[in-house]
Amino acid sequence: MPSLELPTLVIFADWHDSFSDHVPPSLLPLARQTREHLEKAVLPDYLRTQRWFAAKGEPIGSVKIERALSLASGAGAEAVLFCFVRVSFLSGGTHLYALPLAVRWGEVTDDTIRPLLPVAVAWVRQQSRVGILFDALSDPAFIRGLLVGMSQSRQSTFGSGKLKFAPTAAYAKLRGQGDPGEVRSPASLGSNTAVSIGERLFLKAYRQLQEGVNPEIEMGCFLTDVSPFPRIVPLAGALEYVEGETRMSLAILQGYVVNQGDSWNYMLSYLGRFLDETVLETENPLAQPHTQHLALVQTLGKRTAELHRA
Repeated sequence: MPSLELPTLVIFADWHDSFSDHVPPSLLPLARQTREHLEKAVLPDYLRTQRWFAAKGEPIGSVKIERALSLASGAGAEAVLFCFVRVSFLSGGTHLYALPLAVRWGEVTDDTIRPLLPVAVAWVRQQSRVGILFDALSDPAFIRGLLVGMSQSRQSTFGSGKLKFAPTAAYAKLRGQGDPGEVRSPASLGSNTAVSIGERLFLKAYRQLQEGVNPEIEMGCFLTDVSPFPRIVPLAGALEYVEGETRMSLAILQGYVVNQGDSWNYMLSYLGRFLDETVLETENPLAQPHTQHLALVQTLGKRTAELHRA
């Protein structure tokens, strides 16, 4: 159970209004107060605890929500506030992060609240209502909403640029018909955030944002649409921020490949078992102990060559 000692954010009628350019003058002081509290008192501590935050040892000078967009989530769910968060460091330099935020109303004892505590950003209070502010990438409704955006090739104005959903020609086949399946997060955490959707799709959201063409998306698009190569994970689509000639990749959507892990850990496990068995069977060692696994290595080399040809 994570610590329940979270800061509390007081919000008014629609918390998205705190980040809107069209807040009524009478509500401006409340909106400004909510935003400043989130930027100064909540987000700095939250970011330091995240696996994907790339500068844990750097003292933070300031955190600023550069732009925010209200995105529709799944049916019956509240909209998500998709934020670009600029972190400035006392030593100089900045990082830009993508942080989609959502609110779920309820008490800590509620079954709908407890599963979200590991990704909670803050408690929220709105008059008599209480709930939590949390990372929306842990919300299945939001993930399903992203699939809807991809299906529609949606574009949304975001500050002076646009959020652009760009499905590939393979998207419809990879998505399939009906419910794509359960949304689940992998056991291991990394520098980005990944979720799988049933056994059809795999979504990876980039956290620290970089300008320019993303080679993972560019290569995946080429090997899926231009020079089809069946031995790679197919690219279903991408979510990007585009402003003039500037572009930043926010997420990549791929086909899900049923697997038993990666070859690196598979080989380490095999070698560990082999060494243990060797110690116990020193009198009758096998003449060719690695025949099966050398065949796997040969196949890996062959597939790599085919990839480069494609």
